[in-house]
Order: sequence, then structure tokens, then C-alpha cells
Amino acid sequence: TPMSTGVDPVPADRVNIVGKIIGDAAQLRQVMHAPSIVLEQG
Repeated sequence: TPMSTGVDPVPADRVNIVGKIIGDAAQLRQVMHAPSIVLEQG
């Protein structure tokens, strides 16, 4: 992010954490340019 200067990302503003990825987060790269995605609890 633009506010990051070190290894860990730092958000530019406050954020609300809405979940946690369990498994391979690299799969999200496949939808990176999609206009929207839906995450469902499984």
C-alpha cells in the first residue's frame, strides 16, 4: 500500500477485518482484475 515502508503492509486508513483465508491465498490472483468477487462462508 502507499503507506507501507517496511515488509508488512500498512493500510492508509482504518480497516474492518471481515474474515481469514484458510488455505492457498494465491488463488485470489486469478480474480484480481474482476470487477467484484463474492466470498462465502463454507
